Amino acid sequence: MASKKNVKKNVQSRVYIIMDACDEAIDGGNENKTADKLMDDVVEFYETIMPKINNAKAKAEFKTINDDISKSLAGFEKKAAGLSK
Repeated sequence: MASKKNVKKNVQSRVYIIMDACDEAIDGGNENKTADKLMDDVVEFYETIMPKINNAKAKAEFKTINDDISKSLAGFEKKAAGLSK
């Protein structure tokens, strides 16, 4: 089981990368509603997952949280990659 500290660092770094991709899509004064929506979704995910990480006690609970993190962030990263096209 990875430490809570390492899991939180991983989530933070991946969220920052996604947010940066959204920011680049919006840069230059162009309104990009897809990027804005993705940013809102990522922030909501972050605000929801951090308390779950902090409150995780059992190994099984932590596994479920890690699976949710992997699935959600992979989806967000895929959407962020599509912004630059």
